[in-house]
Amino acid sequence: MLQEQFNDFMNQNFDKAISSEVALAVSGGSDSIALLFLASKWAKQNQIKLVVFSVDHRLRKESSDELEFVRRVSLTLEHKFVEFIWQHDNSKSALQSMTIFLNFFT
Repeated sequence: MLQEQFNDFMNQNFDKAISSEVALAVSGGSDSIALLFLASKWAKQNQIKLVVFSVDHRLRKESSDELEFVRRVSLTLEHKFVEFIWQHDNSKSALQSMTIFLNFFT
């Protein structure tokens, strides 16, 4: 049922005439991974190329492992994977810079 709802939403809001690709940002959290599985099935059913993006922000020691997990899942599902590694010095100013960056895109 959730897959059907997701498919209906995507089919109503994605114009295949404009693009045959979808970019999906995946953090590695359970909700993000669930979205990846839903999007993967929809993309394959609709001959859409799914490109998965993930960021290793290096703010927690687990972030590199999370990025690697997203990579493995993406490639197992046969999707292109693009990673971003945020280079910083772990200072308060680095966190503030990321906050400004994220606010710009939201």
